[in-house]
Amino acid sequence: RNITVIFLILLAIMYVILEKSYNQNASIQFKANHDPLTGLLNRQFFQDRLHQAISKSKRQNHRFALLFVDIDKFKSINDHFGHHIGDLTLIEIAARLQSSVREDDSVARLGGDEFLILLENIDQPENAIKVSEKIRLKLQQIIQVNTISITLKVSIGISIYPIDGSDAELLIDKSDQAMYFMKQSGGNGSYLFS
Repeated sequence: RNITVIFLILLAIMYVILEKSYNQNASIQFKANHDPLTGLLNRQFFQDRLHQAISKSKRQNHRFALLFVDIDKFKSINDHFGHHIGDLTLIEIAARLQSSVREDDSVARLGGDEFLILLENIDQPENAIKVSEKIRLKLQQIIQVNTISITLKVSIGISIYPIDGSDAELLIDKSDQAMYFMKQSGGNGSYLFS
């Protein structure tokens, strides 16, 4: 009887140790793959997803879209209200981007106020434009941070696989060029590279 009690105690202790170890590993894995501020994917993990999407799209003969999202004049938020308000604004932007796309799409923060979105299985480039417009309108809704009301404008560049390129770097570069063209044209809109 004593042996049974000791065995059960040891079993409970081992369970607690294993659970703690699992949770620590999961936490380490999450931190390695996600942006510490917003919780979105980081650049490295996003590029892994992008490479997977290219392989999958080649096999299944599908298209996908890559959106390069840049907040127009974001620096002025940090300058006027401080970096703390800027960070809280970025967290809200991340949440709005995530809620604007499907569950199997990927959203990453590149750094600063730049984001990348991978829209899988996009049949027509027009569908990517519709999603980018939905994102733009969602980000234009007033963001309330403490007592401060912030209104954003956003420039979005779009590249399409395989029309605009068949490798990750080229697709990112083309969406970046399209975003920059939109910015140079006055911002607050989206531009399709192709």
